[in-house]
Amino acid sequence: MPIQSTRGGRAALRSSTQAWVSSIARRTTGTTAVIGRTPFEFAPGFKKTIFYEPVLRCQQARKETRQISYSPFLSIWVRVRVVPYLNGSVLMISRASEDSVKDHLRSERAQKDELTGLGNRLGLEDRTSQLLRRHAPFSLVLIGLNDLKQVRNAHGYAATDMALLQVASRLSSEMQEGESLARISTDEFAAVLFCEQGRVTSRVEALLAVIRQPIELPTARVVLRAAAGWADAAREARDFETLLKRCSLALADARRHAPPGGSDEVALGAYRAELELESRLLTALQDDLRLTLDGQQYLLYVQPKISLASGRVVGAEALIRWAHPRRGLLAPGQFLAAAHEIGAMPALDRWTLQATVQLAHLLRAGSHPMTVSMNVSVGALGDATLPDRCRQVLDSLGIEPNLLEIEIPEGALMDDIDASIDILQRLHHMGVRLSIDDFGTGYSSFAYLARFPVQTLKIDRSLVAEIEGSKPHRKIVQGIIKLAHHLGMEVVAEGVETTAQADALKRMQCDVIQGYVFARPMPVDAFVRFVKGHPAPTLPDPRSI
Repeated sequence: MPIQSTRGGRAALRSSTQAWVSSIARRTTGTTAVIGRTPFEFAPGFKKTIFYEPVLRCQQARKETRQISYSPFLSIWVRVRVVPYLNGSVLMISRASEDSVKDHLRSERAQKDELTGLGNRLGLEDRTSQLLRRHAPFSLVLIGLNDLKQVRNAHGYAATDMALLQVASRLSSEMQEGESLARISTDEFAAVLFCEQGRVTSRVEALLAVIRQPIELPTARVVLRAAAGWADAAREARDFETLLKRCSLALADARRHAPPGGSDEVALGAYRAELELESRLLTALQDDLRLTLDGQQYLLYVQPKISLASGRVVGAEALIRWAHPRRGLLAPGQFLAAAHEIGAMPALDRWTLQATVQLAHLLRAGSHPMTVSMNVSVGALGDATLPDRCRQVLDSLGIEPNLLEIEIPEGALMDDIDASIDILQRLHHMGVRLSIDDFGTGYSSFAYLARFPVQTLKIDRSLVAEIEGSKPHRKIVQGIIKLAHHLGMEVVAEGVETTAQADALKRMQCDVIQGYVFARPMPVDAFVRFVKGHPAPTLPDPRSI
C-alpha cells in the first residue's frame, strides 16, 4: 500500500517526485521520504494505529473511505481520508472541526448500549456489514439469557442491571483479538468470533460457562441460564439481517431442545437450512392455535394407571389431543411448545381441567370411580386463581376433590418455592390430590421435597427406560422409590414399555405403572370399555397421608 502525502490535493498528485511533509508528519514518521513507501517501512506499529483500518478498507474495496478518530499520539481529533491511487492509496489526515467531532460522537453514541458500553444492534450491524463486504470469515453468535425476568421480579431493576454488567464483563473477557461483543436487546448479546468452524462449539460453550457462574448481588447470589445459536457468515448470509435472523432461528431451536435446568449440558446449536421451514410451519401452527382456543378441535385421550400389586386400574391420566383439520391428530409434544410461545397455555389448562373433571364424573356415574390426573403447564403455579378454578369446576359437577389429581412439572415447583407451596397448600386443603411429574430430571433439591404437600411422585420415563441395562439408573430409581415411601408418598413410573421394566419396578416395590406395556392413550369411550374389564379398588382418602 504505497502512500503519498500531499499539500495541494489532486493537483499535487501529478508529481511523483515531490511532496510537502508537515512538521507533525516529520515528527511522526521520522523522515520526509514517504512517497512510494508503505507506512510499515517507517512506522512498524502502523497496524495498531487508527489509520490502518481505513487504509485496509480502501485497499480491499478500492473505494474512498473516511472516518473521524482521536489520535492519542497527536492528542487531537483527526479526519482521515483514504483514496485509491494507482496500485496503492493516498492517506490524507487533517484536524477535525469541532462540529464534525460532535456529529461523530453523537453517531458513536447511537451505536453504543448505554448500560454496558458495548455496541448495540446498530453497532453490530455496522461491524458485521464491514466484515461481510470484505468476505472475512467469521461466525455470529446470539446468546439469550433465560432468567432476567425472575431476577428483576425478585431483586429489582438495579440488581438486574448489575447482573447484566457482570455478564457483559465476563463475555468481554472471553473475546480474542479483533472479535467484538454487543448487547442487542434486553436479554440478548451477540458476539463476532474469528475461529475455525470446528472450534465454534467449544468457544460458545466457554461463553455459556462464564454466564453460569454465580453472580453476587447486594441482596442475593443468582445463577443465570443462557442458550446460544450461531451461524457461519461465509455459508449462511450475505447481509446482516439475514445473518442475524438465522442466528435467532438457531437460538430458538436450542431453547426448544434445552436440557433440564439442573443438567450440566448447555443449550446451543448451529443454524441449519431446515430451521427456515420449521419456523414457517411453527408460525402457521401458532396462527391455527389462536383460532382454536374455544376448544372445538380438542379431544381428550386417557391412559390407565395400573397397580403392580393387583394388576387393576387404579387411576388414569387425561391427555389433550388436537384434531387439526389438515395435519391430523396431534399429540401434546407437537403443539404445546407453540402454545407456550403465544401464551395459549392458560386456555389449554382450563380446557383440560374441565374435560378431566367431566371424565371423573362419567366414571363415577358408571360405577367406576377413580382418580383422574391432569398435567398443568409450567406457569400454572404462578396463577393464584388455580385453586378457585378447580373448586368451581368440581362444584359445578358435584365431584369429590379426591377424584382429581394435579400433576405439576418438577421444574415448575422450583421456579418460585414459596409461591408453589402456597398454591399446593390451598389445593391440598381442598382435598385435590397432588403429584410431582417427571421426577428425577434434575430440578429439585431433595431438601425441599418434604415441604411440598404432594401424595405422588412420578418417575420420569428417561430413568425408567434405562433400568434394564444401567445399574446406576436402577439405583437412582430404587432410591427415589424408597425416599417417596419414607415420606408417605405413592410412586408412579411412567413410560413403562417392556415387561422386563415392569418386573424390575415390581421388585423395587414401585406402586403404579403407566405405559405402552399395558395400554396406550385411548379415546374416552374406549377407556370406559377398558375399565369395565379391569375394575378399580376403593380409593383411599388422600388427606390421610
